[in-house]
This record gives sequence, C-alpha cells and structure tokens, in this order.
Amino acid sequence: VGPRKMSEQYCYLALFAERINLGFYYGADLPDPAGLLEGSGALMRHIKITTAAQLATPAVHDLIAAAARHLPRLKG
Repeated sequence: VGPRKMSEQYCYLALFAERINLGFYYGADLPDPAGLLEGSGALMRHIKITTAAQLATPAVHDLIAAAARHLPRLKG
C-alpha cells in the first residue's frame, strides 16, 4: 500500500524520451510568477524539464517548496 494519489503526494515525475515532466497535483493553486507551469486542468500542472540546469533554478525550487507547504493544508 503506497500513498494515495492527490492526498499524500504533492508532485510526480513522468519520464519521456526527450524530457521529464515534473508535475504538481495541486499546481493550479500554486504561485507561479515565472510562468513555468503548463496545463489547463482544474488542478494539475507540470513543468517540462529538458536539462538538468532547469532543476537548479530558484523558480523550480520555489514551486516544489510551495507544493510541499500546500499539502498539509489539504490533509486538514
């Protein structure tokens, strides 16, 4: 038994040949001043990562931190 989707996780990785998608289950609720998040669904958003350098940017770190802080509020 692992984590329940959308309730015990705040992000995910989807691997593709040319990129990795770093996704956020509640990405639509996150602040994104750099405009990195893609997607148009009600909740989920993702970033397309094509280089390791992208992961080291402050904007990506800020999104991950915001997503981690957001999760406890969802659990009550």
